[in-house]
Amino acid sequence: MTTSNYSIPTSTLAAQELLSVLQLPTLDANTIRAIGQKEGMEFKQALVDAANQAPNAEARMKYLKALLTACAPLTRDTIGALGFAMPDLGALIDLSKQEGHLFAGAVRGMRTENADPASLEAARNYLKRTLRTICEPLPAGNEAPARAPQAEHRPAQPASSGLHNPGAPTPPPDNVAQLPRREPSNAPAATGEAEGNGRKFVSFHLYGGKAAMCFSLNTTRKGNFPTVQIEAAAAKGEKVYDWDKKISFQLTIAELPLVFGVLFGFSSRIELSGHGATNDKALIIEDQGNKFFMSMRVRGGGTFALPVLPKDTYAIMAMIFGQMKANNPELSDTQLMMLARRVCEKTATPAQAPARAANG
Repeated sequence: MTTSNYSIPTSTLAAQELLSVLQLPTLDANTIRAIGQKEGMEFKQALVDAANQAPNAEARMKYLKALLTACAPLTRDTIGALGFAMPDLGALIDLSKQEGHLFAGAVRGMRTENADPASLEAARNYLKRTLRTICEPLPAGNEAPARAPQAEHRPAQPASSGLHNPGAPTPPPDNVAQLPRREPSNAPAATGEAEGNGRKFVSFHLYGGKAAMCFSLNTTRKGNFPTVQIEAAAAKGEKVYDWDKKISFQLTIAELPLVFGVLFGFSSRIELSGHGATNDKALIIEDQGNKFFMSMRVRGGGTFALPVLPKDTYAIMAMIFGQMKANNPELSDTQLMMLARRVCEKTATPAQAPARAANG
């Protein structure tokens, strides 16, 4: 029987209380705020649905457990023990949601006492393969030591601030891209190279007057192949964006070189359509000379468009090229560039193909 005793939490303390009601590990206020920024209303609604034993309570609990797995100290320790730097929390949440019980089970399996060697090796290989899509490797010799398992339950910490959901850091003036803040680590600083598994950019925001977009590392729903996800949100005030109602668009493996190509200059325009459960999403990127123009539209759901300065496409190109290389590590950078160029040339209409120099 469905009950309705609980309402949407409006503070971190209220969210902590619902976690306690559900007998789930309690998170500190800062972590709850971070989840709220990433997941928006879905996180808050899941807490309420699960606590009220709504018809979808079981699915909501699975969702909440995936979030908690991403935020658990055990997960953080495991990532370090496997030789990776901590990734952006948003990317880790997406990975945990997608992998579900497989990811959570592998993390626990790494710390299970008296685990048989075969199971331990399988968990290790799975986690390394999966985490490689979102994590930077630590320099040799800097692997974090494994810590003994600790209880994940912590006492709730009172917090008076609300569960705000800007969905992204406070944007700078005008249309200036901004990299997310990351915890200091021993990993080398970002360079100009778009390396394969040594990710330099995990997520990247673009801001415009009417919309904002976020490019982030992700894996495909089928096959778990490295790719890039694009999220768009409409502006609901000056430099404030409605990330609660964001639209997501995941690039297929075949579309990675097409988006890279229009940003790199292999073609002048690309339109990707037929995305979404009802084939109602489309993405358009156009080279307009002194700037790019990006537009995501949803049939019946509006259009999210913004101009993008050329300098703000560097991180996006590095991110996409890194995922292309992760999918085909046996190919050199030059070979990947040649393949991307050929795919773009054969896909573009004559009007979309850029003029080629005499020497080709």
